[in-house]
Formats: sequence, structure tokens, C-alpha cells
Amino acid sequence: MQTYLKGYLLRAGILAGIVGAIVLLLSLIPLVGFCFALIAWIVYVGAGVLAAMWGKGAGALITPQQGAIDGAIAGAIAGVIANGVKFLGDMALGVVFNVALSGDTSAFVTSLISMVVFGIIGVIVGIIVAAILGAIGGLVYNALQQQQQKPVV
Repeated sequence: MQTYLKGYLLRAGILAGIVGAIVLLLSLIPLVGFCFALIAWIVYVGAGVLAAMWGKGAGALITPQQGAIDGAIAGAIAGVIANGVKFLGDMALGVVFNVALSGDTSAFVTSLISMVVFGIIGVIVGIIVAAILGAIGGLVYNALQQQQQKPVV
């Protein structure tokens, strides 16, 4: 039976998840947040590259397919960590601003419910995007490594 969750994948995913969480929390700052949100996408590609690099050192196959699988798993782990932390930050800021700005209880409850629902949808989409970008990073890294290993004729 083949296991997909290996030690180097966990390390790459957790490291990229911590960096991604910091970047996504910085994206909550108005005006400069857009730049940090774009950097967060690069972090997920980096998770795939890290997984492929560390997998090469651990004796994993150096094929583009294996790089894509490893990168997708590491990207998904990073996405769970980073988007989970950002979701909690969004909820904390949303509750504070809704308490301060809403006049009645029904408006507060309505905005709180919509914030939670759309936040969960955002987390799910973020994890899927992180897995796709991680797969791209691992695929490209292993394809380049495989290309460099071919003998020159």
C-alpha cells in the first residue's frame, strides 16, 4: 500500500503554511494587503518546490508526476494552515467591526452568519488553489531536474 503523507511533505507543507499564514494575515492590512495576497500564491508554489526538493533528498522518484503529487499534498497542507489562520483572523476582525458598526441585533446576526458561510467557502477554495499551485511547483521543479539529468548528445 502506497502512502502519500511522507515526512518531507509534512515539513514542506507546515513551513509553507506558517509563511503563508503570516503573509495572509499581512494581507488584511488595507491598501498594501493586495500585494501580500499575491505573494501568498507564490508561497503555495514554493511549497510544491520544497516538497520536490526534499523528496529528491529522501529518495523519492524524480518524475514530473511524482513532483505534482508531492507538491499538491504539500500545497494542500500549507493551504489548510494558512487559510485556517486567516479565517480566524477574518472572524475576529469581522466580529469587532460588526459589534461597533451594527445598530441592531438582527443585522449583527445576519452579517455574522454570512461572514462564517462565505469564510468557509473561501477556505475551501483557498485550499484547492493551494493544492493546484503546489502541484504546479512540484511538477515544474521535477521536470527541470529530469531535463538536467539527461545526457547531452
